[in-house]
Amino acid sequence: MVVTMPGYYEQFQCLASACRDNCCRTGWEIVVDEGTVDYYRSLPEPQRSRILSALGRDEEGDAFIRPQNGQCPFLTEQGLCGLVLELGEEHIGEICALHPRYREWFPDRMEIGVGLCCEEAARLILSDPEPCAFVSYLTDAEEDEESLPLYLPLLELRDRLFEIVQDRTRPLSLRWAEALRLTQTAQRAMNENRLPVPEAGPDTLAAAPTSWQTVLAALLDAHLEMEVLEPEWGRELSRLR
Repeated sequence: MVVTMPGYYEQFQCLASACRDNCCRTGWEIVVDEGTVDYYRSLPEPQRSRILSALGRDEEGDAFIRPQNGQCPFLTEQGLCGLVLELGEEHIGEICALHPRYREWFPDRMEIGVGLCCEEAARLILSDPEPCAFVSYLTDAEEDEESLPLYLPLLELRDRLFEIVQDRTRPLSLRWAEALRLTQTAQRAMNENRLPVPEAGPDTLAAAPTSWQTVLAALLDAHLEMEVLEPEWGRELSRLR
């Protein structure tokens, strides 16, 4: 199996106290893996009770950190993780250790990256003037051959989308429009139980909007339908719309 990552992946490093929009202040109920919970149970008193008292159990029985006053109870006044300071980075939950990194498994590969929910990740992704490059390496994990007939055309479609959006010889509005129309064509094909096609037909591109305002409005509408964590973000989206 192949593991693929963007070239900037290894450059990511948490800003910690320098972060202007600390993810520990979002009020999320962060799930803690059982291995980490077991470690907390092994700690001496009163450390053990103090840490475990900040955890709860959801309907599925998973342990999670209960927010206090809209933030993680372990966040210090300096904007640092108290658990890291006290126990070391190796003893925080898997989600906290990985965020905003993510992993996606496919039939013949695993892809890893960093998400735009983090300001430092966004800086790495959006500030690089060069087209995004990818790095891959092989592992011994087995492939899922049964899923390949559908997956391979989707992979080919995605490669075509990358070619479209990275073509710096064309205006960005045209690239966005072509990419959106191509994905619509592919989705219609899949809805009709046909394999998606990697190329957009002449009728597709002829109907593509050329105004960047039109494309931006569609993107903003999609964002407005998502969960808004901070009121200021919702107001800014509405203002841009």
